[in-house]
Amino acid sequence: MSGIISSQLQFSSTTIYAVIRDSQTAYLWNGTSLVPFNSSNYATYVVPMAEQGTTGFYVAATPSGLPVGLYTYSVHQGTGIMGDTSVDNGILDWDGTAENYIGRLPIQVKSEVDDSLGTDVIPELSAVASATPTLKEAIMFLFMAFRNKRTSTSTAINVYDSSGTSIAAANQSDNGVIYNKDNFN
Repeated sequence: MSGIISSQLQFSSTTIYAVIRDSQTAYLWNGTSLVPFNSSNYATYVVPMAEQGTTGFYVAATPSGLPVGLYTYSVHQGTGIMGDTSVDNGILDWDGTAENYIGRLPIQVKSEVDDSLGTDVIPELSAVASATPTLKEAIMFLFMAFRNKRTSTSTAINVYDSSGTSIAAANQSDNGVIYNKDNFN
């Protein structure tokens, strides 16, 4: 299976091509290898794209011999000379035989995300998270604060785990004008 370089444009029946650039080195694909940019060799960087009917949708197969890697590509309208109008761009995550589909959420990635969100369990916190928590820690603290026991006196507020152990406490005060709650610790 090959990868596809594609672009949906607002116009039809014109000459469109792509220029493929290695995302790590910025070297360009010249048809046989990745090379540093040289304006004298611009025509060798051109990967012609064909329109499907008169739809404005242009495609090109990933070039044979392109090494495994993460690439960006720019799509140009023109005859393949430096200065042609850039009309689109994209990303190609190439494994040597097929595209890995970064940003396209193929079925297997969607399945993994659904599995992670739908079945993975987040353990309860045993103490308040740091000031820079992971997303899971932040979500769990909010969940615990709303689900579990929470006590409040005129001087303190506590959040508990499901077994009844306090995991976070904060001082609080109210002088009749201003209510103040310190950080949980």
